[in-house]
Amino acid sequence: MTDLGDNYIMLDGLAWKRYACCAWDHAAILGLHQLLEEHDFRGADVARVRVETFHEAVRLGTHLPTTTEEAQFNLAWPLAAYLVDGEVGPQQVLEHALEREDIRDVVGRIEVVETDEFNKLYWLACRGDPQGKYASKVIIHLQNGSRLETGQVEGEINFPQRTWDAERLEKKFRWLAGHVLDEDHVDQLVELVWGFEALSDVRQLTSTLASRRGPQ
Repeated sequence: MTDLGDNYIMLDGLAWKRYACCAWDHAAILGLHQLLEEHDFRGADVARVRVETFHEAVRLGTHLPTTTEEAQFNLAWPLAAYLVDGEVGPQQVLEHALEREDIRDVVGRIEVVETDEFNKLYWLACRGDPQGKYASKVIIHLQNGSRLETGQVEGEINFPQRTWDAERLEKKFRWLAGHVLDEDHVDQLVELVWGFEALSDVRQLTSTLASRRGPQ
């Protein structure tokens, strides 16, 4: 109670997500991203994927989801979606995507295991220790017999968050809002939000939201 009005949790107690899924998944997806950047392969080239991570992430599982909530709180589905599409967003985790055979096929080739190393790092992170982190390791076996693996990868979920800035926030907003709003409307909202402190009446924002127009 002693810092009311001085320190705000929205500034350093909130983390922005790169991917539309549980934060525990992000280290594995970032690891996969690294391997895709470093090596030339696609989903069809992958024989199997092994993710080493902490207990809580393992519990998300590798079952095939039947709802968007199950897709987001799953480890294998977002990872498989990223391998196939190169992103994890609405087009990968909403219900219309859950019957996609290309993603379902990759899910069947993913296993997840917990390790003492990653359990300890997660335990430290939960206690606010600066040495703690949400971390994973990704190992990919290709159809041609090659083996690719990451080192320890951290999942970008940290407090205060070090890897997001205003440019990245706006880019993500435009990407997601573009699914339901036309470009002119998105531009208006961006301008209003960045200049929110100068608004004389909050209805300038709420009325713009209420009159939203979908993408053409």
